[in-house]
Amino acid sequence: MATHSSLSVEAQKAALYEVIRRFLNEQDVPGQVQEAAAVYHTPALFTDVIQLSNALDAGMPHALFAQIQALTPFTEAEWADILELSGKSLQRYRDTPAFRFKRTHSEKIFGLAEVSYHALDFFGSNDAYTAWLHAPCFALGSQKPLHLLKDSYGKALVLAELHRMSHGIFV
Repeated sequence: MATHSSLSVEAQKAALYEVIRRFLNEQDVPGQVQEAAAVYHTPALFTDVIQLSNALDAGMPHALFAQIQALTPFTEAEWADILELSGKSLQRYRDTPAFRFKRTHSEKIFGLAEVSYHALDFFGSNDAYTAWLHAPCFALGSQKPLHLLKDSYGKALVLAELHRMSHGIFV
């Protein structure tokens, strides 16, 4: 699979969407598309919380994680930090073909794919997105968005800030 730097932003977004769609469809669990998708111009895939919750039980296969990793601007060390794993553990998982991440790790991986999808939509380039991730953001308590992505509360703050910025609301 091509890396994020070799793809256009639209191709990256489409690839991220496709990886997550495959993950959800692989689990063959029913879902309910929620009305919020139309309101926030969010693909239904990211708002089908019931289907996602059910799919997370099976854990994300490392092969899909590797595809998401290649499409996002996070380094191996940043992935390890966010997932609260050692770099050696990530390497060991890569070498185990049938490995599936635990539910909590799968949720974080999905979350980073979702944030990346929306950030690429807003920023239009990996360079701008990466710079924003590593710069203190006044609207986020002067914290770096990257730092906030370690838990679901921080991810929600980052997504909310991306939503505000996409509507021209800069705090």
